[in-house]
Amino acid sequence: MPKLTASKPERLFSSAKPSKKDYKVYDQNGLYLLVRSSGVTVWQVSYTFKSKRNTFTIGNFGRAVGCCSLAQARMKALEVKAMAKSGVDPNQEKNSLLQEEMALTENCFETIAREWHSKGTWVKKHAANILRSLESDVFPDLGDKLVTDIKKKDIITLLDKVEARGALDVAKRISQRIQSIFDYAEYKGLCDYNPATNTAKYIKSVETRHRSYFKENEMGEYLYNLDQYQGRTFIRLGLELLAHTFLRPGELRQLLWEYVNFEAQQIVVPAIAMKMRNEHVVPLSQHCINILEEIQQKIRKSDWVFPSVISAHKPITDATLTRALRIMGYSGEDVVPHGFRHTASTILNTYGFNRDHIEKQLAHKDTNKIRAVYNHSDYLSERAKMMHWYSDHLTKLKLNHERQKK
Repeated sequence: MPKLTASKPERLFSSAKPSKKDYKVYDQNGLYLLVRSSGVTVWQVSYTFKSKRNTFTIGNFGRAVGCCSLAQARMKALEVKAMAKSGVDPNQEKNSLLQEEMALTENCFETIAREWHSKGTWVKKHAANILRSLESDVFPDLGDKLVTDIKKKDIITLLDKVEARGALDVAKRISQRIQSIFDYAEYKGLCDYNPATNTAKYIKSVETRHRSYFKENEMGEYLYNLDQYQGRTFIRLGLELLAHTFLRPGELRQLLWEYVNFEAQQIVVPAIAMKMRNEHVVPLSQHCINILEEIQQKIRKSDWVFPSVISAHKPITDATLTRALRIMGYSGEDVVPHGFRHTASTILNTYGFNRDHIEKQLAHKDTNKIRAVYNHSDYLSERAKMMHWYSDHLTKLKLNHERQKK
């Protein structure tokens, strides 16, 4: 392309078209528009610093946000020339400013929070919920602030807003997460203290509402009604297995066949699939083995024990078991899938089973931190006997209800 040197109106620059090779359209005072073969157009200016010829990139041509018009590029070119004449290298100054901006960005609360989140070991769904809560309730107020500039008052103001809409439990969780993020920032040497410490203490307590569950005298009728369930067979079997193993609903629906050991009569759920991130061994009664064998015979082939109806490559959803209970006529006030854990714990404690064995079977974390460090027993043989007793007991409750109906 020919070398054009005269000062031109902006329309002549905007009409520059890409060619097979990059070329320049010159303006004045060393300013020119670099037209790349890709179609990108960039303002650059030549300047001399300490007898050496240099190039300073001003920015893309255009009127969009972040771009430069011809008039803006000419003004910047004059600034570059003046800076070089005063003994300051424009490119070095630009790099210094960029580094300062990067340092500020890296120390912003949102940047630190996302880095903290990326190092978490939560299950995928819980991790997504945590990030969503930060994006909706925290980042709008604190995201662009430096961690060193955030005061306790800023955090309390944010928590007051969440509390004002009645989301007390959300406010407490957000407080805990902000505190963890500042712990991480302090660990990295980005701040000297944690302004979120003790902020959760003054949030109103949430009224504890236990999940709905069946009492012992209601389980016989439930299991009898479950036998009459007209929906999909594997959903009925899933609800029955849930009652007998009292796994968490999420753990049950995401069971893989590779976790099931028929020979050892166990389900071994790996740590990554557990809420507490500890491997969990579930002894299986003969009744549970029968349920799993029936599922194998009647359900289409899949890696999942309870595959989705839509795709064998996915498990059933959270709502599947709940929906089945509602179809059976049970409301949320009657029972929820998680409630079978409450039922099992209540019955087993009532009949005098060892509390440690029950808590281990529920995969609960020992609240006594010192004891938790030293007690590594899994009580497997004791739990196996307990689980066999529990399955037999549930079967008796169902048979008793059947006899009463006759």
